Amino acid sequence: MPHSHHHGEGRVVWVTGASGGLGRGICRSLGEAGYQLGLHAGKNVKAAREIAAKLTRAGIRTTVTAGDLAKPGVAQQAFEHVSEALGVPWGVVHLAGPYEKGDVLSHSRESFDRMLSGNLTTLFEVLRAAIPEMREAGGGRIITTGMVGAHQTIPMRFNGPHLAAKAGVVALTRTLAIEEAKNGITANVINPGNITAKDLDRASARSQKAGPAHPMGVRGSYEDLADAILYLLSEEAGYVTGAVLEVTGGWMNPDTSFEQTSE
Repeated sequence: MPHSHHHGEGRVVWVTGASGGLGRGICRSLGEAGYQLGLHAGKNVKAAREIAAKLTRAGIRTTVTAGDLAKPGVAQQAFEHVSEALGVPWGVVHLAGPYEKGDVLSHSRESFDRMLSGNLTTLFEVLRAAIPEMREAGGGRIITTGMVGAHQTIPMRFNGPHLAAKAGVVALTRTLAIEEAKNGITANVINPGNITAKDLDRASARSQKAGPAHPMGVRGSYEDLADAILYLLSEEAGYVTGAVLEVTGGWMNPDTSFEQTSE
């Protein structure tokens, strides 16, 4: 990819779920590519601060925000903080979102609400905070995360509430893409595959044994996601909006593959 290194040109990106498994590595990759970073943590502020400190030592400008994004006003405050500290974000990468497994009816009302508010309401709040400022700044990039098959609502056993929330994320993101097209803001979804070793870079992940959830015979890594995010953040991706990019190594219909390979 041309000038993939330092193609961030000092632009600001606000990453939610920055202290989560994949968030840590993704922030590292974005920093290395020349972006300044706002790192948002839901609960694990300590982890976010540690990542920020590492990035700062590497010469990357960062700031940390924290709080439950589903609560009214939290996203607004965080976005304002990032804007004041670093400048209005060019990109928002929404990785935040809890995951709980189980049959639909094994979920309590509380865990169902956690799936919906943690994955979907948080996105609504983030958009309300970010879009007006991004419009004024003349454009930008919204990147959200779904799950395998979320854009087609391919059912996946034990994932009902999570899938329902992620299908909502896709619907919201793609609608936003149409509504904000005239404002130079793109909105795209990345569906990550089954990336289990969240801290391993690409080379290390590739060297591990890969089971049936990896049709290519190799494991995915945070770097595979980061490269997709870097593309969508780039100038070159200005014509790409409302897209869903599956970064799954070919793992398309998990429910079927689980059936065939369950031990």
